[in-house]
Amino acid sequence: MDFYHQEEPITGKIDPSIVADYDYNKGGMGETHNFELSLRADGTVAFKEFHETRTEVYTRVGTGIWRVSGGSVVWVQFADLTKDTKVKNKVAISGLKDEVKTDHGIAFELKHSDLVKAPPSGPAAPKNRWTKRS
Repeated sequence: MDFYHQEEPITGKIDPSIVADYDYNKGGMGETHNFELSLRADGTVAFKEFHETRTEVYTRVGTGIWRVSGGSVVWVQFADLTKDTKVKNKVAISGLKDEVKTDHGIAFELKHSDLVKAPPSGPAAPKNRWTKRS
């Protein structure tokens, strides 16, 4: 997922068919990376990201707004998105340290079809795609 700097308010429509809570789980060897996304009927959104590697753990959280643009793209925008990083072991990696950082005016985009077709979340849910919590 790519994050963009976006100061101008996003435009578009709220699509009631995709109002729901979603999860996205990916990961590889020695790594966990999960996203939680709640698209609400009033056009607001809650977002949480959890990422754990051998050297660090970070969470990124924010609330904001969401809109569907052009019928195929869901834009999610945050006034503030806060990332809290904790180093697991003291390692000699330049710039790696415990820190809390808040970015302002951040947005990302999703494919509308990925949310419309999202299978149910759960232990047997597929990885590397959005799934819908019941």
